[in-house]
Amino acid sequence: MSRRLRYVPEDGSLVEVTCRTLQSRFLLRPSRELDEIVVGVLGRAQRLYKVRVCGYMWASNHFHLLLDIDTAHQLSRFMCYVNSNIAREISRLYGWEDKIWSRRYQAIVISGEEEAQIARLRYLLGNGAPENIALSEAHAGSGSLPYRKAAAGGAVCPSRRRSAVPVASVRLS
Repeated sequence: MSRRLRYVPEDGSLVEVTCRTLQSRFLLRPSRELDEIVVGVLGRAQRLYKVRVCGYMWASNHFHLLLDIDTAHQLSRFMCYVNSNIAREISRLYGWEDKIWSRRYQAIVISGEEEAQIARLRYLLGNGAPENIALSEAHAGSGSLPYRKAAAGGAVCPSRRRSAVPVASVRLS
């Protein structure tokens, strides 16, 4: 099977990235140690590749990222860094010797319309709500919602090209 083309408009775009573990195994089980690893790897990748992370959500068997990127090459390098480092750390943490990811990440370009961007952010932040993981104290690091709540009034995704949506204006229900 051939690989999907990675298209990003010339002036950059907001992109939703999804990646699933091998056989949907629960290799991303929430824990303080894994949360620190995820935040550390995302932070370092963000600094190295100048990608703006607007939101993220980690479930036990997959993750979602909402990224503001400039080029497809920038996205590719960022995701290579994130996936390889997270896989290495999960292998170390749990003693897993097989591969971690079932396939390459999937990236979907989000429309430039504010309503579409808010809908994707709402989906991302609400993804953990049915499992009650995004809002619980024990899994406070498994998504970006707790961090965004702490920074109430700030921008959801600061960017030069897009108007920032205040956190208060995004309702999950």
